Amino acid sequence: KGFPAVKRAMDARSEKIRADLDAADSAKADAMRTKSEYEAQLADAKTAAAAIIDEARGQADQLRQDLQARAEADIAEQRTRAAADIESSRRQAIDDLRTEVAAIAVGAAERVVGASLDADVHRSLIDGYIDDVAGSGSNGDGS
Repeated sequence: KGFPAVKRAMDARSEKIRADLDAADSAKADAMRTKSEYEAQLADAKTAAAAIIDEARGQADQLRQDLQARAEADIAEQRTRAAADIESSRRQAIDDLRTEVAAIAVGAAERVVGASLDADVHRSLIDGYIDDVAGSGSNGDGS
């Protein structure tokens, strides 16, 4: 009499253990699936982050190149303006010097001759002389 009840209890216990093992296998499969999904999302996030970083680096590099090109253009423009200013100042100094030399020469000639000379005629003669001297005796450095 006692053995059939024990057998039923053992069968019930075996069935419960099988059910628990099946539930554990199912839970493990769900956990593995969830882990795989998480790892895939993490890989996607890393890929997206790397793409964002690469894009930011590219934009920063482009900005640096643009700023450098703009600075170089500004420097070139400033050099051009400075060269033009220097040339203008040089020409003005030469013109001022010619005027001063002409006035001194006319004054000296008036003293030597003892009479007033026509300033325009003499200035023209002096300018011609200065041009001749500058053209034949100049070595390009002003001496």
